[in-house]
Amino acid sequence: QHRVRQRQDRSPGDADADHGAQQPARIRYEKDGDESERAAEQAHGLLREYGEVRWLRPGSGWYNGSMLETAGRYGYRVALGSVYPFDAMLPFPGLAARYILWRARPGSIIVLHDVGPRGERTLATLESVLPELKRRGYQVITLSELAALGEGEG
Repeated sequence: QHRVRQRQDRSPGDADADHGAQQPARIRYEKDGDESERAAEQAHGLLREYGEVRWLRPGSGWYNGSMLETAGRYGYRVALGSVYPFDAMLPFPGLAARYILWRARPGSIIVLHDVGPRGERTLATLESVLPELKRRGYQVITLSELAALGEGEG
């Protein structure tokens, strides 16, 4: 099952999507090629209703060559997070905030979850993290903006 939401503070097409992590990663990647392709096609069809789909973050950071090939066929770029405060497992916004502030560096990709009660915790985490990151001189941008910055350095 895949869910997507368009945030009010984003430009059209900057949609947030989950990665179907309700299934253990080992099960998802044992699917045969046809079944995996059908699942990707179904997810793509659902997500594109909300805007252009640009990015895929493999659930739990697990991926293989087949997943990367499938993502490429749909025009997705694949991104992994670099700051993961374990918010899906530890329901403590204060702990998540401290972890993010300890690990954040220029170019960091912070992974937080927003479904159900996790969304409330993410909001509480961001309410303390964002002002402090701004105070430290950081700017929060989209993955597409971060990638464009990296491409400009090439």
